[in-house]
Amino acid sequence: MSVGLCAPVGAVVNEVGTNCCGFLSSLLRQSSPMFATPLTVTIPSVELLRIPCFLRRWNCVLQAGGDSCSRGAGGCADAVYGLLPALQRPALGAARARRPRAGPGGKDLSRGKGGLPALPAASARGKAGRRPGPPERNPEPERPKGGPDMDRPWFQSYAQGIPHSLDYERTPMTQALARTAREFPDQAALIFIDSKITYRQLDGMANRFANALIDMGVKPGDRVAMLMPNMPQLVAAVYGAWRAGAVVVMNNPLYTDVELEYQFNNSGSTHLVAIDLICPRMIALRPKTRIQNLVVAHIRDHLKFPKKQLLPIVAKDKHRKIPPTPNVHEWTDLLKKYPPTDPRVPVDFDGLACLQYTGGTTGVSKGVMLTHANLSKNVQQIVAWFPGFNKGEINHLGVLPIFHSFGLTCCMNICVWMGWTDVLIPRPEPQAILEAIHKHKINFFPAVPTMYVGVLNHPEASKFDLTSIKGCFSGAAPLPVEVIKEFEAKTGSQICEGYGLSETSPVATTNPYRGKTKVGSIGL
Repeated sequence: MSVGLCAPVGAVVNEVGTNCCGFLSSLLRQSSPMFATPLTVTIPSVELLRIPCFLRRWNCVLQAGGDSCSRGAGGCADAVYGLLPALQRPALGAARARRPRAGPGGKDLSRGKGGLPALPAASARGKAGRRPGPPERNPEPERPKGGPDMDRPWFQSYAQGIPHSLDYERTPMTQALARTAREFPDQAALIFIDSKITYRQLDGMANRFANALIDMGVKPGDRVAMLMPNMPQLVAAVYGAWRAGAVVVMNNPLYTDVELEYQFNNSGSTHLVAIDLICPRMIALRPKTRIQNLVVAHIRDHLKFPKKQLLPIVAKDKHRKIPPTPNVHEWTDLLKKYPPTDPRVPVDFDGLACLQYTGGTTGVSKGVMLTHANLSKNVQQIVAWFPGFNKGEINHLGVLPIFHSFGLTCCMNICVWMGWTDVLIPRPEPQAILEAIHKHKINFFPAVPTMYVGVLNHPEASKFDLTSIKGCFSGAAPLPVEVIKEFEAKTGSQICEGYGLSETSPVATTNPYRGKTKVGSIGL
């Protein structure tokens, strides 16, 4: 039996990396415990080394062939699911049914003259000698009675109290920030090193920056690029750009100039907010792009005395003074110059909010178009899936990069929606993570497997109190069983593994919190 997986596997690997391995493995498990005949899986040559050996356990043969697929992830998922009928055991049974029929003397009755397949008898051809069409499908079994959800068995694995569907608020994240600022004005919104920024202050910073962008000529639909690690300016700049009606373009500050030049031009970015350490490069790169104005953000901008004054002296590698340059603005100067009043630019809930560039593992990075509705509804889904984390009561660890879709939703937007305190970590190193959990009594800790492994393997991990953690969400790669058990034993917190991709804003599935979970599963 041979099944060509060139397009779906290539694209899924392209979009979600090794996550496709668990995805494809789960599809194979839905078929049969072990194929009776080898299943030949054809995948692109360039992806052959990226598919793990789990296929061998399923009596599959990897066959290279074809080119990289450029289809969208949604279409690829449909394509993979479309293979399921071919992977079911009945197909193998049909193959067995076509074995040669032995007649007298061992003659093969299934072959005609010259060894060609024999035609069916006239009576089997139907009226006017027509050949029969495809065999009729067996009628669908009668669904069990007892409620509208009986044909959706996954609901049985939902944690108690989780709704089966949601009535979504049509509230963009800009309005969510304004609402949270009214409900929790003095609640710490952001903690960065030694500084605390309340929701009232964050709301004002976003308005000031929005007014600055409008004065620079930004109009609704214009692209404003971000190039920073997790720091207060990134959060305020994103919400300020949205309030100016702009589309935010998230970029990785670790990218090379060639990669950034492509993303700036591909997105049509006209304004850029960047950390000072890479601003000299961006000033030199600007003539090759459409960027008109550049805003410089320093790590020291929102620190307290004396760290703010000492950082340029004792940590010279973390500060760079930018000489006066035309159309290059200091972040703090803009906040002082413009008022904290809402510019009241209408925000279309179904309009484009963000261009989220993918990793580009098999080609150039692609800008995923996410609407305000995508971002808002994904946050609402996550909030409903994790009950018990009340508004204004949670300390959240913002260690996932916000320029990535995982961090954008699960580190920034969810905190703004819920009025949580977001402790920003610019460099996700184990020491910094442990110190932040211990010092700020972190309750919610979304991360990737390498971060959990780094925390557990740190030589001084036992010196830090991790028992304040109540919920964890892991994605981007499979989490080893041993890590899950050890982490849950040390913290008492459940780790919920999930799956997502940039196109889904990004969370698509996750194991139930306080419900039935399956190790190695991407959840529901």
